[in-house]
Amino acid sequence: MLLSVVVLYCAVRLILADANSFQAERFVSHWRSLGNPPSLEAWTVARGAAERAITLSPVDDSERYHRLGEILEWRYRDRHPGYTEARDHRLAALDAYRDAARLRPTWPYAWARVASIKAALLAFDTEFDRAASNALRLGASRSRINLRIARLGLFAWHELDDTQRDRILDAAQRGFAQNPRQGEKLIDYARTIHLDQVVCGALRANSPPHAAGCGIGPAK
Repeated sequence: MLLSVVVLYCAVRLILADANSFQAERFVSHWRSLGNPPSLEAWTVARGAAERAITLSPVDDSERYHRLGEILEWRYRDRHPGYTEARDHRLAALDAYRDAARLRPTWPYAWARVASIKAALLAFDTEFDRAASNALRLGASRSRINLRIARLGLFAWHELDDTQRDRILDAAQRGFAQNPRQGEKLIDYARTIHLDQVVCGALRANSPPHAAGCGIGPAK
């Protein structure tokens, strides 16, 4: 009898947690489709739903923490790295992403998020390096991971040592080979921070059939 009560209690909590997760995810999906930061009211509702999903769940779930981190990050998504007013929200997002990575250590996207939010905090320390390395090691076959970490590495370029820079350029090469269209966007970004020659040099060494941003391939 007692076991049945416990099972029922856990089942009800799980249902409620899933309902709140669904609500939070709908908010995030809507924000992604718009590409703009949400209103404070919408953000507050979404954050509450994400936090309830974690509190109500009878078991820890990496995806729930990942979603909370993303919602916290969205509050100041359009603000530049190092923006003072965003610091507390970004630190809270970092804690959520750390929990997501701890609960699912083989998931490259959790590590990529840790690295991303560390970059937003301008904290290019050992945790940033470990998160970026784990993301690349676990997600080497995924263009999104390679290109995201490559972009973060270019942003942090002057804070990196030679070994770290080589790792970033390897990621850029893989990402470009896996998804040339998105790879061109990485070249465009590199150009804005005057590192396009560095990226193009790495790409030329890998002999891609075409990289318009680097002048590689047939002329138009």
